[in-house]
Amino acid sequence: ALGTVPILVPGVETRYHNPIEENIHYLKVNSPEEIPDLINSITEDKWSYMSKNCKEWYNNNCTRKTSFAVTKEIIEKFS
Repeated sequence: ALGTVPILVPGVETRYHNPIEENIHYLKVNSPEEIPDLINSITEDKWSYMSKNCKEWYNNNCTRKTSFAVTKEIIEKFS
């Protein structure tokens, strides 16, 4: 909701009904030691783009109203 761009390491699960995508909603590293270089390599425009996408994904999936709608959609799909 705040536009934070997650940085994920191996083993972090990202399966959602409406998936998030690497380099669009999150960044990935092999180890925490890679984070400083990754952060320094991302342009301000790329951070803004990803932050906007994260806010949009949150608003489409995680608010009270949209979370309910997604849950309803999942239930109806399997009914």
